[in-house]
Amino acid sequence: MRLSCAVHRTNTALTIARLWLCTVRGWGRSTGQGSFLTQSHRAGSAERVDLVELKPSFSLLKKMGDRFNTPLRHNDLVQRFDAAGAGLVPGQRVRVRVTQQHRWGVMVEILGHEGIGASIDGAAIDSSSGVGRAWLGEYPAVGTEMDAVVQEIRRWSPPAWARLTIRSQDLHSFQWLCDFCGTSTVLSPEGDGVVMDVRSADGPGSHTIVTHRECLKSRLHESSSEHARVDSVGRR
Repeated sequence: MRLSCAVHRTNTALTIARLWLCTVRGWGRSTGQGSFLTQSHRAGSAERVDLVELKPSFSLLKKMGDRFNTPLRHNDLVQRFDAAGAGLVPGQRVRVRVTQQHRWGVMVEILGHEGIGASIDGAAIDSSSGVGRAWLGEYPAVGTEMDAVVQEIRRWSPPAWARLTIRSQDLHSFQWLCDFCGTSTVLSPEGDGVVMDVRSADGPGSHTIVTHRECLKSRLHESSSEHARVDSVGRR
């Protein structure tokens, strides 16, 4: 009897896990009749799973987790949103396409990184008038493709978002304040700055810290083996 219960629970867990994975990755679709049609990624065969049978399974999984002192958490059932734009760092030059114009700036699509939202504020656009902020008539037109530099990536709450700049000065050499010493550091290639992503197993969300390489090394313990890695990261 114990063996039979264990097999039933295991099969139920695997079914829910497969259904959730298909939903997140788009491998399945609802039939609209209380069931879900999943597509086997390996064999290409379709399977029909009745949702009615799965309803009590979540409570069953929680009871199993409580029994083994490993309760299910919300973060175990959802994908971390902060994985979006993982290939982007402040100071990186990218290619973008303007999709919308607004009074505050423009919405853009980062080519090759379409999974993360992005925008350029009017203060990050050059103005021919010489003021610190471009006006609406100076914004690039919808459909324009151009180079831009990643200014900041926000991932501490969903959705993940990238703020960019197209100022000529930033395209030449992008600078940001060091979070350790408070002075400017160059994040463009060949610059003296680096960025660190702060993340936690407690849940999704991350934050970027900007620092000089030297500032970061000075805060490492003298016995740490990370000094050389701080110098070499990105330079191999």
